[in-house]
Amino acid sequence: MARRPASPSLSLVLPLLLLCSVGPAQGEEAPPHPIDATLERCVDADPSTLGVMACIGNADAAWDAELNAVWAELKATLPPEVFAKLLDAQRAWLAYRDAEYEALGALYATAEGTMFRPMLASDRMELTRGRARDLRGLLGVYRVAQEP
Repeated sequence: MARRPASPSLSLVLPLLLLCSVGPAQGEEAPPHPIDATLERCVDADPSTLGVMACIGNADAAWDAELNAVWAELKATLPPEVFAKLLDAQRAWLAYRDAEYEALGALYATAEGTMFRPMLASDRMELTRGRARDLRGLLGVYRVAQEP
């Protein structure tokens, strides 16, 4: 009978599980990311279509800067062979993002009304926001995994 590989020790896995599940206490809301908080304040200050478009544009640029900052941290932190794999994944994500931009543009082009312009801008921003947050999370996992 073949032996199953040994399971990782609970003492090794538990901290990673806790890291993934740490969040606000039940019933509490996590504080928004500073970019999201700035976006919310901006929209509150000028809820017109043009105002919202400008706010989303600024937030999108901020999320892109965040993505680039975490990318630089990953490049400086990860072993070269690991970073090379992540670079392959990032190139695939960029292709996905560009295709998604086209699909979203085509979908929203079928809609009439000014409310759809900020919706498209927001959907596009969410792609960059999500990737920046995902990469920040990967960096956090790597750092925890390297702790003694």
